[in-house]
Amino acid sequence: MGAGPRSRQRRPSWTETGAWRTRPDPFSICKPGFEVRTYRLCRRVLMFHEFTGTPGLGAEPVLVRSTELDYVEDPVASFLRSVTQTGWSDDAPPLSYPPLALEYTAAALDPTVRVVDPVSAANLPAGVDGAGYRFVDLDGEGVPGVLAQAGAGWFYKRSLGGGRFAPIEALGELPAGARDTDRLVDLSGDGGKALVRLEPTSGFHRRGERGWEPFRAFADAPAVGLDDPAVRLIDLDGDGIPDLLLTEHEALRWYPSEGERGYGPSARVAKPADEADGPAVVFDDGSDAIYLADMTGDGLSDIVRIRSGEVCYWPNRGYGRFGRRIEMGGAPDLRLAEFDPKRVRLIDIDGSGTTDVLYLGERDIRFWINQAGNRFAAPQAITGLPVVDTQRSVEVTDLLGSGTACLVWSSPLPGDAAAPLRYIDLMGGTKPHLLARVRNGLGWSAEVHYAPSTKFYLADRAAGAPWVTRLPFPVQVVEQVETRDDYAGSRLTTIYRYHHGFWDAAEREFRGFGAVDQEDSQLGCPASTRTSTGRRRPPGSATARSIRRGPRRSCARRRARCAARPCAPRSTRSTSRRSRRPRGRTTSRTATTRCAGWPRPARAATACSTATPARCCA
Repeated sequence: MGAGPRSRQRRPSWTETGAWRTRPDPFSICKPGFEVRTYRLCRRVLMFHEFTGTPGLGAEPVLVRSTELDYVEDPVASFLRSVTQTGWSDDAPPLSYPPLALEYTAAALDPTVRVVDPVSAANLPAGVDGAGYRFVDLDGEGVPGVLAQAGAGWFYKRSLGGGRFAPIEALGELPAGARDTDRLVDLSGDGGKALVRLEPTSGFHRRGERGWEPFRAFADAPAVGLDDPAVRLIDLDGDGIPDLLLTEHEALRWYPSEGERGYGPSARVAKPADEADGPAVVFDDGSDAIYLADMTGDGLSDIVRIRSGEVCYWPNRGYGRFGRRIEMGGAPDLRLAEFDPKRVRLIDIDGSGTTDVLYLGERDIRFWINQAGNRFAAPQAITGLPVVDTQRSVEVTDLLGSGTACLVWSSPLPGDAAAPLRYIDLMGGTKPHLLARVRNGLGWSAEVHYAPSTKFYLADRAAGAPWVTRLPFPVQVVEQVETRDDYAGSRLTTIYRYHHGFWDAAEREFRGFGAVDQEDSQLGCPASTRTSTGRRRPPGSATARSIRRGPRRSCARRRARCAARPCAPRSTRSTSRRSRRPRGRTTSRTATTRCAGWPRPARAATACSTATPARCCA
C-alpha cells in the first residue's frame, strides 16, 4: 500500500482561521504554584513553504504538507488515535499516507472476588483491620506486606507477589520509648520508613538492614502530636517528603519537613472569610468528611470535602496555599439516613491519575469515576460481594504491586476462617491507558505488553539474586514487543527482563535499571538472540556480570545457508571469560548457539554448504 489521493479534502490557506473546539476533558495542574488549565487538543499541523521572488508562486506561503491528529475523546481522558500525513501540490490532488493507528489498554472493570490462600493468611487472626494489622511497604520495595503489632514487638509478612505472603517474621522488639501514637514516615523520599514521634521528645528510629537504629533527635520540631485529629501529613512543597499541616479555626499552619533534621519554622496562611475563596475547614470538626486526595491528577494532594450529594475540593497550590473551591458535577447522591463517612473510600479505580469516589454498601459497592477533576460519571455498582459491617474491614491498597488498586476484605470471624482475606483487583492486573498496539497501514504492526517492575524484583529475590537498589513504587515497563510484517510474512518477538531499578530521591527522578536482558526470537526460531545490557550486579556488589550477546545472524539467514537441514530446535551454551577492558567497564559473555543434535565444529566454518551440515548455525 502506498500513498492515496484525498481529493475531497479542502486545502487550507495561509490566512485561514476557524473555531478551535474545546476538548471534552479540560484539566488543570497547579505544580507551578498557580493553575495551568488545558482546554484544547492539537488537531492539525500545517507546513508552509515561502517562495518569495519565485515566478509563478506568488508572495503568499504555499502549503506542502499537513499532519492530521485524530483522538479518542472522552470526559475522563483523551488519547491520540491516528496520525495522517498528506502532501499538497498546486497541479495534483493531495496524496496521503495510510494513517498511523494507535490503540491503548482499556480500563475494563474486573468484579471477580479472589481469595488469599489460607497459608498466606496464617497468623492474621484479626484480619487486616488497619489498626493492629495493616498493609505497609516497610522496606520500600514497591509492594506492600502486612505489618502486625503484638505487645512490645512488631511482625511482618513480606509479599511474594500474586496475593501471596511469606511466613511471618519478627522485626524485633520496638525501640525503647516507642508508643502507639508513633508513625511510620518516609523522611528521605526513597520509600524507606522511620518510626517518628513528636512528643514528648521529637525524633525518629530509622529502619536499617539489621532492624531499628538508635533514636536520633530532631534538631527542631513542632510541639504537636501526630495523633492530633487536626494534624495531617501532606507534601506541600513537592520534595516527596510529607510536611505537617495543622488546621486552626482561623488559619492553616504548616511545618515544612527537613528530612532527618526535623521540621522548619511554621508558616501561617489565614483562612478566607468565604470558603469559596479557599478552605475554611477544620480537620477535627466532626461535622464534615474531610480527606486529602489528588482530584486533578497533577500529583498534589488537595483538600476534599464529601457530603451527601456534594463533593468539592480546594486544589493544592503548594506551600500551604490552596485555590478556590471546585464543586464537582454529578456528585454521589446518597440519602442522609444512609450516608456514613466511614464507608467512603477514595481510590484511583481506572488508573487515570485522578481520585474516584467509592461507597461501601452492605453487600455491594457503588463508585463514581472522576472525569479530569471536573465532574463525576454516572454511578456504577458491583454486587454479590462479601458482607461489610463493623466486624469486617475493607482496605484500599495495591495488594499485587501492579500499580492498580485492590479492595481487600478481611474478617476475624470464625465463619470466615477458610477465607479471612478476599480481594478484588479492580482492573484485573492490567494498567489502563498504556499504548498497546501500533499499525502503520502498510502491513507493519507492533503489539506491546507491559508488566510492573515489582514482577522482576520479586522474581530476582526468589531466585536468590536480590536487587541492590530499590524502587519504592511499581514502574510499568515493556515486557514484550511483537512486531509483524504481513508482506514479508515475518514476526519478531522481543522479551525484556529488568534488574536493579533505581529511584533518585534527591532529584525526584526514576533513573532506570542497572541491567536489562533482551531476548529476540523470529517466527519458527525461538530464542535466536539474547542480549543483556548494563550490569546484573552494579559496582560494589560481590559479582559483576554484564553484556551478553548472542549471534548477530538471524535464524532465517542461517536456515537459508543450510540447505541440507533446516534449523532444528536449538540449545544454548554459554562460555564466559574475563574482559581485558579497563577496570570499571563491563565484561562480556558470549552465548554460542548451535543446531541441536549436531556436534560442535572444531573450528569456525568459512561457509555453510550442503556438504557440511554440522557447521550450520555455528
